[in-house]
Amino acid sequence: MDICETIEWNFLAENKLVLTRNHLCEEPPTRDISIPTDSLKLKLTENKIELNHNGKLIDEFELLEINKNETKTELILKRIKK
Repeated sequence: MDICETIEWNFLAENKLVLTRNHLCEEPPTRDISIPTDSLKLKLTENKIELNHNGKLIDEFELLEINKNETKTELILKRIKK
């Protein structure tokens, strides 16, 4: 699988998160980080995750796999193209 972009969701509190996008196929690689005051929310259904910003859908992902260990839970997602 060729991966050019990763997305990290770091939860600051129960209902707040910071979104980090890593662009790996650019030279030099870049990273975009949202600010904690952004209103980012996740909506989880059976096998799909929606990312909303200020009530507007900005991204959708299909849940492929869940990997869990003592320190973190990693979700493997595939972006649903619009």
